[in-house]
Amino acid sequence: MSYLFTQNGAETFGIMDKRDEKAAIRFADGLVFTGGGDIDPKHYDKGRVHPNVYGVNSTRDEREFRIVKAAMERGIPMFGVCRGLQMLNVAHGGTLHQDIDEFDSELHHFSGKHEVYLAEHSRIFTSLKKQLIKGTSLHHQSVDRVGEGLLPAAWAPDGIVEMLESAPGVWPYRDRLRQRR
Repeated sequence: MSYLFTQNGAETFGIMDKRDEKAAIRFADGLVFTGGGDIDPKHYDKGRVHPNVYGVNSTRDEREFRIVKAAMERGIPMFGVCRGLQMLNVAHGGTLHQDIDEFDSELHHFSGKHEVYLAEHSRIFTSLKKQLIKGTSLHHQSVDRVGEGLLPAAWAPDGIVEMLESAPGVWPYRDRLRQRR
């Protein structure tokens, strides 16, 4: 059962079952992976679960891993926001820090506003022509080891990766980051 929205000439739909998965892979020009609960640590950190891990949904994890794999095979651009950024990293063989509070940081990544430094090699730097932007993060987990084929494109002042980019020609993967003007 999918749901469909049309706005500004773009059609979007939710992926609710395997039939929707097949339609997304067949017809979508791009895929957006959204925020939500944590990815089950069994996918990237065997044998350890931090007590702050919450909202794990194994059904969603498995569905999104299938979709990412199929989209990679077909060359469909993917964009990840919050949990979506983390999903794409794990799907590329990367790992996560299960809780940022393990770091000695004065930044508040869960609803915290902070500066974000953009890598000069990144497409986002090329687009914005800025090395420093203001961002709002809303996450308690973060990228640890970057997945294969991905590059860090932006960091918080404490070194937490806030954005990843894939090989040229594919959309950048980013955490929930809004530029402040």
